[in-house]
Amino acid sequence: MPASLRWATVESNAKVVVRRADVADLDRVMEIERQSVYGAHWTRSAYAKYEGEPRDDLFHRSLLVAVEGENIVGFAAVSFLEGDEAALLENLAVESARRRRGVAKALCAAMMEWAKSEGACGLNLEVRVSNASALALYASLRFVEQGRRRRYYSDPEEDGLLMGLRFQ
Repeated sequence: MPASLRWATVESNAKVVVRRADVADLDRVMEIERQSVYGAHWTRSAYAKYEGEPRDDLFHRSLLVAVEGENIVGFAAVSFLEGDEAALLENLAVESARRRRGVAKALCAAMMEWAKSEGACGLNLEVRVSNASALALYASLRFVEQGRRRRYYSDPEEDGLLMGLRFQ
């Protein structure tokens, strides 16, 4: 899939292009991740496994970036294991100055399209119960709660909500 391809199935106010990340994007991805209190904090080498078109026989992953002008303003990491019904949103973060402007929604739209292209029938995720803005975003996209992991997160300790969306 060409790096310049723009996905759009969810309406968003953001004027961003979502594309696959490449190795040159990883430093900026790490900067954005560090701004996120709620995001998963990975190492650079963990993100490197997702950039480009990493794929083995059964496990597919992708790191997508949202670009506004020349600047990366957000990213999402998603994976899909063949044989599973749904892909998994593993990490999503938006630069603090660009939040609440549709960037996360554009990234979600791109993840959904990527997941469909890989053969997934839906998208699953896990989110902290205190992350009100993420919960509102996922609810607006029709994700539904599927379960709860008690005391799953630490620092601070809190539950994780399991949410899922089945594609039409």
